[in-house]
Amino acid sequence: AEEPPSWRAAGRRMLECLDELPLEQRSAFLLHREEGFGVEAMAATLDVKVETVRSRLQRALAKLRTGMDQYLAVLRTRE
Repeated sequence: AEEPPSWRAAGRRMLECLDELPLEQRSAFLLHREEGFGVEAMAATLDVKVETVRSRLQRALAKLRTGMDQYLAVLRTRE
């Protein structure tokens, strides 16, 4: 079955939000979510401390949530 247009638009918005992240945050997010890296493996791969990886992930998630929340709020006002 084909995806509804709203899901495709939400996917595009998510990609836009990812593009808006600083490179370090985007890299941490993608390594974790797409590649399945744990925090320790990410720290080794990126040659940074575990605390730095956690911080980057937290910031990335917060920014992505904010971007998607704003997008969804606009959609809700249109309904």
